[in-house]
Amino acid sequence: MRFNGGKRDSAYRHSQCFYRSSYEVRQSDYVNVGGNNPSDFGGDDLPVENVSWLEAIAYCNVLSEKGSLTPVYTTSGHTVTWGRSANGYRLPTEAEWEYACRTGITTPYNTETSISPVESNYYGHYPYGIENNYFYYDTVILAMQNLFPIPPDLVSSLTSVLAG
Repeated sequence: MRFNGGKRDSAYRHSQCFYRSSYEVRQSDYVNVGGNNPSDFGGDDLPVENVSWLEAIAYCNVLSEKGSLTPVYTTSGHTVTWGRSANGYRLPTEAEWEYACRTGITTPYNTETSISPVESNYYGHYPYGIENNYFYYDTVILAMQNLFPIPPDLVSSLTSVLAG
């Protein structure tokens, strides 16, 4: 799959084209290149898992060599250098990964401007984008309650005044 760079997205700009596989690395492919299968959930057609970042870049380098390409990464212990002029396989950058995953969507989430608690495991009783105000009001009311007792019916009145 090819993604053309230079297209303006919400938070970043891509200046180069890049290629990305449409599929995860299968366990059978990882074994053919790397020789071992670190996965807990076995199955030749399942994605490989339990791979560290260093193991992933080693896989990219071996895959590059097998394809007669120049390996992208040079490693020395835990120090890794990215050879940007190399034509081998590599992991996507954070910006490339998000760009590919978003597939042209401009909203904060793939579903809409907010994500529901059903779609993601979180406490979702307030909309996206009001985190600062939400926590500010709670902090003010909590601080006031600690200084002097506030009857519960007054707490709701204070919340509407502070939000006002």
